[in-house]
Amino acid sequence: MDQLAVVKILDSVVDSLDIPESYYQRASDRHHSIADWLCRPDSTLARYSPHVTPQGSFRYGTVIRPIHHDAEYDLDSVVTLQIQKTDKTQSELKLLFGEELKTYARAHNMLSHLEEKPRCWRLHYADEASFHLDSLPCVAEEPAVVQGIMAQGVPFELAKRAVAITDQRHPNYLATSKDWLISDPRGFARWFEERTRVFAQSRLRALVE
Repeated sequence: MDQLAVVKILDSVVDSLDIPESYYQRASDRHHSIADWLCRPDSTLARYSPHVTPQGSFRYGTVIRPIHHDAEYDLDSVVTLQIQKTDKTQSELKLLFGEELKTYARAHNMLSHLEEKPRCWRLHYADEASFHLDSLPCVAEEPAVVQGIMAQGVPFELAKRAVAITDQRHPNYLATSKDWLISDPRGFARWFEERTRVFAQSRLRALVE
């Protein structure tokens, strides 16, 4: 089999796994809709300046069609709030965030109930696209924690995006404490994008040639 035939086969495989461009647009619209809702003047979270960023496969450009016909596309977002970890317990912050999402669901006539997960809240969208959105509330990490991450060899541009996340399984979930789980989804996304940019550029050059 010659190289051209192999390329055609691989292209057909990619086409069968890829999703319609309209779905990417729909996912983007839903992320923006959530952000607008959380930042509206009447929002109980507006004073904490919510910063909503998409995460996961839709951000990385690695989404594939679900294998099973009844499976859903998984959207992920991280909502960073400008608040100190000791101002609220993890439980208080997560419940406050959940109440805003419940109000959002009612305002947008979403029939499915809001589903609570250990770390996030899940919104189900009832349409032909079969999306659900997992939205994770978090707060920006303290400078001392960022310094500790950098001490492990992580560049500042990635470490500064670290966040403290809520988790029902954490021993301090109900207590006022600085001890929260640490995560860095935005830093990972930046690292991933930087790593893949090299391959994307070489692919573009090859296509131009």
